[in-house]
Amino acid sequence: MAQPKIFALHKLTFNDSYPGLDATIIESMLPSKFKGREHFINFYSRYNGGYFDGGAFIYRDLFYKITTRDPNLFEIESFHYIETPGILQHPRHLSITEVINNKKISYPRNPELFQNNIPFAGNCGDNDFWLDTVTGSVKYTAMEDDIGPNNAILVAPSFLDFYTQIQGSRRN
Repeated sequence: MAQPKIFALHKLTFNDSYPGLDATIIESMLPSKFKGREHFINFYSRYNGGYFDGGAFIYRDLFYKITTRDPNLFEIESFHYIETPGILQHPRHLSITEVINNKKISYPRNPELFQNNIPFAGNCGDNDFWLDTVTGSVKYTAMEDDIGPNNAILVAPSFLDFYTQIQGSRRN
């Protein structure tokens, strides 16, 4: 599989992606217009999910002013794939539908999170990165927290900002 150019530039190894989807399938998941919508559609029309072998990291301070008490470094294990007919369950990463269903069971008191947010990536701790389909921002929720729209951590202003700033190693 060809690597996304930006991932290769940042020394990332991105594997196990299903073939990209027709843009109309992705567009149907995103009824509203928001910042970066076209970049999300473009990415998933080329790479339907994928796994970062060797690690992947992003820092919030690339986009936001933070304090030493604020979380800054986030690890990314994989991008979740979009289920379509004929796609088998992947052994290395989850589908967006699987993540939503699991979170709805674990957090039944927070249905509003699922109305305007799509969990598109995660890490090995069952923590997720969500695309806000109103603002276009990328948020993070930790499994040990009571996830909801008000306690999600803003990670990046848009999907484009997020995926173009993923790094293959931690800072020194």
